[in-house]
Amino acid sequence: MNTLDAFNLFLDAIKRESTSVVSIPYWNRLMNSSMREWMASKAPTGELVQDRIDDLEMLRVVTDNTFTFKGNVLSNIDPIKPHGLSFYLPKYYGVTGHQLKDYPTYFRLLNVMFVMSYFDDNTGLYRDSEDWEYARILRSDTPSNFYRRAKEGRLYYEIVGGEIRVYSETDSEARLMRLEYYRYPDQIYLDETSLADHTVEAGIPYTPGYGSIPCELPDVQTEEVIKIAALKYLERNSDSRFQSFAAESNKSN
Repeated sequence: MNTLDAFNLFLDAIKRESTSVVSIPYWNRLMNSSMREWMASKAPTGELVQDRIDDLEMLRVVTDNTFTFKGNVLSNIDPIKPHGLSFYLPKYYGVTGHQLKDYPTYFRLLNVMFVMSYFDDNTGLYRDSEDWEYARILRSDTPSNFYRRAKEGRLYYEIVGGEIRVYSETDSEARLMRLEYYRYPDQIYLDETSLADHTVEAGIPYTPGYGSIPCELPDVQTEEVIKIAALKYLERNSDSRFQSFAAESNKSN
């Protein structure tokens, strides 16, 4: 769905016919806010069901040395410091000089695995784990629970200040991290001076006069975002149609 079609669908939903009622800059802000709200509703904490997995599939990222994002192969992630236990989360897409500048911006974690090295008392050397080790989230009672305590083959992680830290009670070092996560989608941008669409890959995004940027979600999901935006608009403007539109939207979900 192109950006102008999405805008017209929004106008249809609120029963308005022109931009004199809804300005394009306001619509851009409203749609991007609604897309974030849509994502939060689709990716809550806890186990995801299949329909939500399908909705978000195109926003899934895997740093497995084969996954490609905008022409960049996303490699396994190195620790912040050699032989350390902390890794950066990809939160600064495109920032020059940042370790993960080519990785899309992190939204929510799916799973994380590490290659670890463990100190061998017999040899006095570190040996790498034979395979990737899955890590579970570190909870407040984990260190005090004998049956849950970290050890080789039972790793934990926590996220602090834009970093992900791995825990193992044995003398160990982290070598690599394989991160699977949902990214933020590109912003929607309807360009008042150049309505035709381009993709973010084609040039500098969100530049007046360069062209519009469509919602990168499939049409069905884009329509769900438009419904959220229409509900927000009607509610904010105290429109009498808000209750009936909200009821119709709930029936169709």
